Amino acid sequence: MLRETFNTWTVDFFKTTAGPAMSSDVAAFLSTPFDACGAIGIVTLGWLFGRVGQRGRMLLLCALLSALAATILLLPSFGPKNIALASATVGTIGFLSYGPYSLLAGVLAVEIKGKEHVATVAGILDGVGYFAAILSGAAFGRMLDAGGYQLGFDSLALLAAVSAVLCLFLYDRRPTSERIPESGNIWNPAT
Repeated sequence: MLRETFNTWTVDFFKTTAGPAMSSDVAAFLSTPFDACGAIGIVTLGWLFGRVGQRGRMLLLCALLSALAATILLLPSFGPKNIALASATVGTIGFLSYGPYSLLAGVLAVEIKGKEHVATVAGILDGVGYFAAILSGAAFGRMLDAGGYQLGFDSLALLAAVSAVLCLFLYDRRPTSERIPESGNIWNPAT
């Protein structure tokens, strides 16, 4: 939801914030740090994720998403004052959001339910992502009509904060001996 919303609305944010003097070309240029820094965020988080255990992964994701929430809250106040700072903030948002997003259908799909069910989990995650993409256009647009970018970014920051908290429950923390064994067939739990 966060990634798609920023991909869709960042150019409009810069045009709206700067006023009629802002051309679409300049607004598009100011939006490019989102994807550029997002690519760096994917590589960086992938490298870090492979070097920490489950507890470290939960804390890392929680910290990234908490920082993302705080950064999104700051963005509306930077835009009117300093467009370059707003563009750098958009880059920071890309860095902090693309990494966790890139893990969903790959690493986390395997870790959530195991390699036997990775296709099911990846499909569910990807499907939910496409539904969120629809909401990022229509619902976010209605939100902007109701309360402007302040309301929109406050809502996205709340989403990031809730996601940060949920990351603390990503892995089963019970001892291995207390976990229910995986069945061989998801369609017939008795097997």
